[in-house]
Amino acid sequence: MFFAQTLGPALTPTSAAALCDYVLNKTNGKRTLSATELHAAVEEFLTQRANASTPDSVIAFLKKLGRVTQEGAKYKLSA
Repeated sequence: MFFAQTLGPALTPTSAAALCDYVLNKTNGKRTLSATELHAAVEEFLTQRANASTPDSVIAFLKKLGRVTQEGAKYKLSA
């Protein structure tokens, strides 16, 4: 039980969808974001959910799911 409490809730495809919605709302519907903007929005989402994951690991997870693509220094949220 200690291990699960230390890590916090796991990120799932469903919570990844909620995160993308959160980022869109936070950025007023902006789909192309700088690394700083995306990182800040993800970090705020994780803090609100008491999730101990790092923003970088969550962004990598979003990339793996195809929810975020990186284009140079910018990130693009998919629909």
